[in-house]
Amino acid sequence: MSGMDGMDRRLRDLLDAAVGEPPHQVSLAALRRRVIRRRTVECVTGAAAVAAAAVLIPMGIGAARHAARPDGGQWPGRWPTVYAVYDLSQGNSSKSLGSTVTPISTARNRAGHPVKVGAGPIGTPGGQIAITPDGKTAYVVNSSGGTIIPVSTAHNRAAKPIYIGRCRPLGPDFIAITPNGKTAYVANLCANTVIPVSTATNTPGRPIHVGSSPAWIAITPNGRTAYVANESRPGTVTPIDTATNTAGPPVHVSEDPFDIAITPDGKTAYVLGRTASKHSRSVVTPINTVTNQPGQPVYLQGIGGAGYIAITPNGKTAYVSTDRPSTVVPISTATNTAGKPIEFNGPDNPGGGQIVITPDGRLGFVLAGTDTVHPFDARYQLPGPPIRLKAGCQTTLLASPELSMAVTPDGKTIYVACEGAVVPVSTAGNVPGKPIHVALGYPMGIAIKP
Repeated sequence: MSGMDGMDRRLRDLLDAAVGEPPHQVSLAALRRRVIRRRTVECVTGAAAVAAAAVLIPMGIGAARHAARPDGGQWPGRWPTVYAVYDLSQGNSSKSLGSTVTPISTARNRAGHPVKVGAGPIGTPGGQIAITPDGKTAYVVNSSGGTIIPVSTAHNRAAKPIYIGRCRPLGPDFIAITPNGKTAYVANLCANTVIPVSTATNTPGRPIHVGSSPAWIAITPNGRTAYVANESRPGTVTPIDTATNTAGPPVHVSEDPFDIAITPDGKTAYVLGRTASKHSRSVVTPINTVTNQPGQPVYLQGIGGAGYIAITPNGKTAYVSTDRPSTVVPISTATNTAGKPIEFNGPDNPGGGQIVITPDGRLGFVLAGTDTVHPFDARYQLPGPPIRLKAGCQTTLLASPELSMAVTPDGKTIYVACEGAVVPVSTAGNVPGKPIHVALGYPMGIAIKP
């Protein structure tokens, strides 16, 4: 342990002893809205900064080393690997040259040989990626082709595409894998179905009919139920029994639900949507997963542009990212009430981006704009200075390409997929590392295999 690390730890201990544990500990999962959806598989852990009375201990991000786990052990034989999905471009035109998933070694932050996984027009949703719990296979959604493509992480080779169904304007979109790794569930948006896929045989099962425009899928920790948010009016969430692959009665929630997160104990699903009024505002609806009954909605006053929601590791707080202005709103899961928003400053500050929090619940990050990450103290709910990625990201293809982000299992580094590159950012110094050039293309999704 360095002298600075020791000092920071002693300061944290003194602070905790003086003021006690704050009411909201936080860790967030990824969120996102309908256009250009991408699933980010977060592997989270790490260290954070703390604020005390008149002293604010700076939060940080910087170069990555993952050899040692937080518990002092070692990673099992290898460093984590980042998988970034990109829709390639031809110059500055809207013509696509296909999609690829590129493995990146975190040992040296070098990109490996890209694996082709399909083609589609730039900006087409469906570049989502999910990795099986054993880390052996990454599944990439090819919306325009109506397929998902299994990629062997041992050999970085794509297997035969699995046909899900093709229709206009969009086909397969979101994907989620059960905790036991046996089944992948894929939402086929325009067919209003969810397709279960056996990961042992890579064969699709019988379509499960759900509500209109199924999007985000979240699965309970025990793997018994998959909840599907249907982007319909009025909004619904469909529970699916994973043992029988049958849909239960729809749960009515707010209009246009576009994200869903489940507490670690599996008792409550939180659905992010909006109200149907002329001046719409964001609303979060809790659903009791035992009875599948919605609870009292939580309205985010004065905030109309929410984008992502996630739950802290201890299950005490849900965080929602918003864009008016760029803020993160904490919601107490004990009382289902919204707390004071965490506001971020800086020029060109659109928010509503994906949020991640290290698994120790100390440090959080939210994406904003085309080249910015906002760190915040997730225990004391204080914002940190913005991290600008401009030097490593291009902005030639689209006016405002959305970023994707994932966190290493030790929590020491976040990897941000922006246009043309993946940028590593250390959680120790708030300084982006050297960009890892992938391809001139639009980032569609990113995931990390331990």
